Amino acid sequence: MADLDERRVRLRNTLLQWLYVELLAGRSKSAPTPQKIMQHPGCSVSDITWDELSDAVDDLEHDDYVRRGRRVGRGVPQLALTTEGQLAAQAVGGQQVREATEAAARKDPNITIGRDGTVTIIHGSPHASVGGGSAPPPTKHDRRMLIVGLAGLLVAVIGVGITIIRWSPWDAANETVPTTVPVTTQPPPLGQDSVTTAPPPTGPRETWYNLVEYTASGWANGFNSVNSIRIGVSRRTFTGSIVGYYQSGLDVQNDRATWTVGGACTKLSVWVGKDADSSSSEGVGRFFVRGDDADIHVPVEKSMTDAPEEITAVLSGVGRLTLLDTRALSDARNAWGSPRVMCTAPPGAKR
Repeated sequence: MADLDERRVRLRNTLLQWLYVELLAGRSKSAPTPQKIMQHPGCSVSDITWDELSDAVDDLEHDDYVRRGRRVGRGVPQLALTTEGQLAAQAVGGQQVREATEAAARKDPNITIGRDGTVTIIHGSPHASVGGGSAPPPTKHDRRMLIVGLAGLLVAVIGVGITIIRWSPWDAANETVPTTVPVTTQPPPLGQDSVTTAPPPTGPRETWYNLVEYTASGWANGFNSVNSIRIGVSRRTFTGSIVGYYQSGLDVQNDRATWTVGGACTKLSVWVGKDADSSSSEGVGRFFVRGDDADIHVPVEKSMTDAPEEITAVLSGVGRLTLLDTRALSDARNAWGSPRVMCTAPPGAKR
């Protein structure tokens, strides 16, 4: 199992590197194949199958690193790296990634490398368009920046008009000297994402926390945390997961864990189903998500013939979060894949 997980991580990282090199070569959307990935100089995974490549794409999409495009032939559709995906690819690195980045920066003034190694690709660069063609159409961010700039310009015009009226000769006798200097803003150059006029965010920043990595305030004997688990008929792998293996019901809750989130979390994401490596393939497991002892999501039922299903729930205002499942003694084990919460503070002490 450990070798399988390491192979999956290496394939995922190689796919990130390959997509990033494709982006720097002027192809913002590319359709990977096992052959293309294995030919990547940094690839250390051999005999890649279509199923393995599809799992790697699912992993990157789950982490918001890629967006899917249209499908070309069989297999994986065209993929485009998100901003988060570009940063992740830079972090993974690799000799070819560094060489491709430096080469692209020498050719294109719209690609810059900061002193800390951060790479910035500005819209309008041929490396930010498909096949080196025309620049991409304005994004939502571009339109927001244009609106912010025009609003700032309007405020400046109104401010100048008010100043003229206040300083007019017919009102000079009642003139009051202003104690503050008016602030004017100028619209940013169109098409440049690197220009930001919005004020910096205030307050704690939300981020994802994997529940398995934090101490629960209550943990029943039927739950066990695992590094990874394969779920359902698709046998999809999830890291940082939980398996429920005791006989458990609503009266005797052996498969249960509770975290004190204290109202600091807003969202839960977890994949549920049957442990594909169970010795038994029988039974139906029921999965409950509760906030302060009340169900906050409709219970989900899963058998071994079902694919894993993602449960998402709103946690705003929830003080205690509970994951609970039920199963018969002879049933296949229940699985909670990669349970994580979006919070402004950790959901407990680090384990």
